[in-house]
Amino acid sequence: MPKLIDPRKTIKVKLVRLEGGEVEVYDSLLAKDIEDVGNAGTIPVLSRLIKSWNLEDDKGQILPVTPENVGMLDVRDLKVIIDGSGLNEQDFLADAPKDNS
Repeated sequence: MPKLIDPRKTIKVKLVRLEGGEVEVYDSLLAKDIEDVGNAGTIPVLSRLIKSWNLEDDKGQILPVTPENVGMLDVRDLKVIIDGSGLNEQDFLADAPKDNS
């Protein structure tokens, strides 16, 4: 029997604007990620793409990956994250079956 598991791999990406900043990103999104963010825009999508990071607040606590915190990243780091994940090269619906009804 086939097992339904998360098939994604993770990739470590070094940020360019935050020295020592490192982000672990998934190499794709799941259907539920796309559904959850809908037409919300790039930042909510990226917050689903990021598995973890080493970014801290001013008290030394690791910040959670949230749309608000992702929105605080420099746009050049967002590009590094997107490029590193391969998201910009993927057409998620290209292989989806067509509804012939």
